[in-house]
Amino acid sequence: MIEHISLLTDIKSLISGHIVDNPASGRVMEKCVFIPTGETVIDETQYQGKDHPIRVLRLELR
Repeated sequence: MIEHISLLTDIKSLISGHIVDNPASGRVMEKCVFIPTGETVIDETQYQGKDHPIRVLRLELR
């Protein structure tokens, strides 16, 4: 998917995130070369509306 987006679009970066309580998801993103931004957000619409911080990562495509 990352290669497809990189080759066929003008998108310059991708942003993803994982719930802080699930570091395994973060490791998967880091293996895909996503870099932590240092940001943490709370999204009330995610994780059944509970107050769980989400760690933000970015992948630069260009």
